[in-house]
Amino acid sequence: PRLELSAMQITDMSKEKTMGNCILLIDNPAPVGFEADSLSYELYIAGEKVMESTYPKAIDLDANDSSVITLPVTIRNETLVQTLRKLEKQGADST
Repeated sequence: PRLELSAMQITDMSKEKTMGNCILLIDNPAPVGFEADSLSYELYIAGEKVMESTYPKAIDLDANDSSVITLPVTIRNETLVQTLRKLEKQGADST
């Protein structure tokens, strides 16, 4: 299966965090379907967790099928900015 970000909608912002919804396309080109009872993930940049989310609903995807889900996300603004500034000072490639 492949997961693709189609769009992101920001719903709330503060100094500490940005809340939003990611519209994700889940594509299953395999000849076998699958079911997941939920979806959770964390996004790290240079070892720092900058985003996390949980999709509590079941996902049932047939073989050779695709589906769109809306995943609520929380971005940790201060951690993200600090990490990106540190990488910029190190001359790291764009993130």
